[in-house]
Amino acid sequence: MALLVSIRRSIMFSYPSLVVRERNGNSEERLNINDAHDSFQDAWSLNQSMELSLTARLLPGYTAAFNLLQTQNLIVYGGQQYVIKQASPAVDAGILTNQVKAVHIMYDVLKNVRKEDINAGTLTYSFQDVCSQFVNGNDQGVTVDYDGSFQSVQIENLGNTSFLEFLTSYLDKFGAVMVPDNLHIHFYSRDTFRHETNNMFVYGGNTDAVHLSTDSSNLINQCWCYGKPVDNENSSSNNDLTKGNYQVKFLFSNQDSINKYGLHRGPAMSDERFTDQGSMQQYVQSTLQTEPTLQLTMQYLSRTVINKGDGWYLRAPSIGLEREVTVTGITQNPYNPASMPTITLDNTSAALRSISLTLSNRVRDHDNQITNLTAIANNIRVNEEHFPGLKTIDGGVSDVQYRPNA
Repeated sequence: MALLVSIRRSIMFSYPSLVVRERNGNSEERLNINDAHDSFQDAWSLNQSMELSLTARLLPGYTAAFNLLQTQNLIVYGGQQYVIKQASPAVDAGILTNQVKAVHIMYDVLKNVRKEDINAGTLTYSFQDVCSQFVNGNDQGVTVDYDGSFQSVQIENLGNTSFLEFLTSYLDKFGAVMVPDNLHIHFYSRDTFRHETNNMFVYGGNTDAVHLSTDSSNLINQCWCYGKPVDNENSSSNNDLTKGNYQVKFLFSNQDSINKYGLHRGPAMSDERFTDQGSMQQYVQSTLQTEPTLQLTMQYLSRTVINKGDGWYLRAPSIGLEREVTVTGITQNPYNPASMPTITLDNTSAALRSISLTLSNRVRDHDNQITNLTAIANNIRVNEEHFPGLKTIDGGVSDVQYRPNA
């Protein structure tokens, strides 16, 4: 149940429930909301982590709760269970404190959901099929559902691994998004994960800083490709793809990527579904990361609740960004009305090209070496005009009701 506290100018501030629970469920205590106000952090990153942290104080009325803050006990936040993984007691100004860090329970139990047997060879799997080989009959109570269509992926010698290790390595390859709900996982395709809001992030309006980072660590722009084998003797279970005959066999190269970023060779791709080079060429082009990834992070100045997968429009002409984005990360403290969330946004290589062109023009026009994109966002302010049909969420705390999800 959401609790309401009166803050500035009688604004009603709603926050999620927050308790600590013994792992066996025998006892449960409410945590001090004042501690949460000062130190709580909820951090979610798409397909990577769901974590929280808190520094509790040993104060009258909260002794039992303080004593329960031990590793492997649970913090229940907004109805979701988190397992305490780190606890660091200390004395601060004569008061005993305990700084704890916890991970969502799903990231803990998935280590125990394992596939010990090995499917020998390189085989093509659908996402539902490969997940069922881990989940069916598991003794951890983990259940899953699926929403959307997923790619098929070649996997060599599947097995001898945990479901967590498998998902960490293959979620992106299948084009899947994982959203844990205690011991249940909702799997979405990228398109079904995103849901439109018809809202805008506007630099100079509800955000005053946009940070950008690019990463070319996983860049691949050349690899050998093998389709369906000609005969049964050269099946996809043969680990040496260079031997035998295939109906489709070619060297994939993305020359535009090679010209811009240099040659980056990757492992061979094999898929028995393809008997036509053109079709496989299109598939490989859509699967490989031939452009550096782009990540955008911004400080959000409004009180409108932002949810996982929200589709917004980002308008920051100063750095060449005017396009649709998806919320893929949220770091927030819902117990502190003065704390603004940090939002991570996903985008496409088209945005990278647009940004690069804008920055190049600024360097040429101003004869100035630009190396810090954040400095541009902080130093250049423009007057924004809203697009028709899109709603801009204004900032401010004196006249807004903030009601986060319970």
